Parts: sequence; C-alpha cells; structure tokens
Amino acid sequence: FTGNVYVYPSAVATYCAPSDLSGVGGMFREQIRSTHSWRSGPERRDCVFT
Repeated sequence: FTGNVYVYPSAVATYCAPSDLSGVGGMFREQIRSTHSWRSGPERRDCVFT
C-alpha cells in the first residue's frame, strides 16, 4: 500500500427513513455517532443493524 491513510476522531451518519412515528407519509431522521468523547463526557458508540 503506497497511499495515504486518514484517521478521523469522529463520524456522523444522518439518514431519513419512513416511520410510523412520523405519521402517514412521514420521514424519521436519525444520527448515528461514533466518537471518543461526547460533549466532554464518555465515548459514544451508537449501533445500527442493517
């Protein structure tokens, strides 16, 4: 491997999906976070199953 490797201290994925919580035809927005320190507190490692 001769390329560069980039390391980011955190990542956020935002998505929209149809949801019963939002009503008929509504979309639900969620953020999935992974970071070493969440707002000067402990780490936050959200999980998602696809």
